[in-house]
Amino acid sequence: MSTSPTAYTGRPESLQPLVFPAVPTAEQSRLRTEAVDRGYRRGHTLGYAAGQDRARQEGALRRAELEAAHESLLADLRARAAAQQAALAAAAAALAARTAPVLAEAEQTLLDCALTLAEAVLGRELDDGDTRSKGILARVQAVQDAPGPPRVRLNPADLSAIGTEALADAGLDPVADPGTAPGDAVVEYADGYLDARLSAALDRARQALLEDPA
Repeated sequence: MSTSPTAYTGRPESLQPLVFPAVPTAEQSRLRTEAVDRGYRRGHTLGYAAGQDRARQEGALRRAELEAAHESLLADLRARAAAQQAALAAAAAALAARTAPVLAEAEQTLLDCALTLAEAVLGRELDDGDTRSKGILARVQAVQDAPGPPRVRLNPADLSAIGTEALADAGLDPVADPGTAPGDAVVEYADGYLDARLSAALDRARQALLEDPA
């Protein structure tokens, strides 16, 4: 055993005091264990709360980003829809501007064809002398409301077909007028006259249709 003095105490090593670790009591061990458990639980609680807070913050940030992206997408869709509606409206206006004159011309053509057809039908009917004569007599009698026998100017062929007696019996004063077309009649009164010509009736119908095509 060494007996040389130490540098600290000047005593030989054999004379140095021995130091033994303190052995905790059961109560101390229990208290230490409880303290460690409390620290662990506290640390876990604080860590969990911090994690929850961070998750909430990140969730709120992500939600704000998604909402901003959604609003941007909606704004873009609205702008596109407005542009498409404007383009459709412009196209419809251009189409209407191009088709309106065509439709008006087609309507006028149909009107002219209808009147031409009516004239052709009337002309065919006028070829039948009996039908023509009955038509003249019916038109003249339908408007006869003036006192005294009115004078009726007829084409000589029509006057011959109807007969002066039939016209006289109807209260009319017939006059043969070569200037009156077949099928036409002009009734003269003391204070005016009635144009019962078919051509004049067609002209009036044409004018009425042109003024109000509907």
